[in-house]
Amino acid sequence: MDDWKKRLDDFFQKKTAYEQKLAEDRQKAASAHAQQFSLVAALFDSTINPAFEEVRSELLKHRSEPNIVLAHPSARAGSRLASALEIDEGFTRFGYEIYARISPTGYSLNTRVQVDNYETARHDLAQSLLSNTSSKSDIINDVVERYMKAITAQL
Repeated sequence: MDDWKKRLDDFFQKKTAYEQKLAEDRQKAASAHAQQFSLVAALFDSTINPAFEEVRSELLKHRSEPNIVLAHPSARAGSRLASALEIDEGFTRFGYEIYARISPTGYSLNTRVQVDNYETARHDLAQSLLSNTSSKSDIINDVVERYMKAITAQL
């Protein structure tokens, strides 16, 4: 066999091996991402969403009209999952969101709190990292504390 034919044959063998390894690596990453996403979805279903529902039901007893948007199985795609609670108090709107950023190697939970005062045109936005081990009670207490602080500042 001529030298150039052998070099060309070696090149295509290496190229095929490289492409196969890339495909295997992508499959492993996709599988790891799906596993992390499953963990996060279970956390939303078991802890975060029930916490928001509990706060919402208590607020309804006090004539507040909270809107709640929960992470829904049909909306689960990509690298982010979120649930939010919004409360419109007339001149003030309070929003509290927990969102997860998901990668093949893990996830982080974050909160975003937004307060809008329509009377003074003031807008506050605060973000923070939430512990991945937060309990339902921890979440409820954080929502209530931030809500009361935001509304008290408006009184």
